[in-house]
Amino acid sequence: MLRTTDYCKEFKNGNINIKLDNDAIEEFKKDELLFLCDCLSWIDCDFIGETYCLSNYDIGHTLYNSYSDLVYIFPWSCLEDLKQGKTVKLYARKPDKWDRGLIEGV
Repeated sequence: MLRTTDYCKEFKNGNINIKLDNDAIEEFKKDELLFLCDCLSWIDCDFIGETYCLSNYDIGHTLYNSYSDLVYIFPWSCLEDLKQGKTVKLYARKPDKWDRGLIEGV
């Protein structure tokens, strides 16, 4: 494991697990986006670009990890999993030229 906070674990391969405890779930329900952004900022991750379509049933957003220079796709359907106390796993990849354009625009 590379880095750990109260709700996020970053592994050596760059992948991230997010899991909320009962107290955090209650706070999360008050303002999901604010709480999520706060948790992710503790491991140097920020949303970049715009929300986009992942499938007929889901949308996502790109996250950038400035510590490890990796990007992730965050499916917005994962918010429900977080509310239920389930672990959400984000898979790391190296930024492509389109990601770089968004990163430089931040």
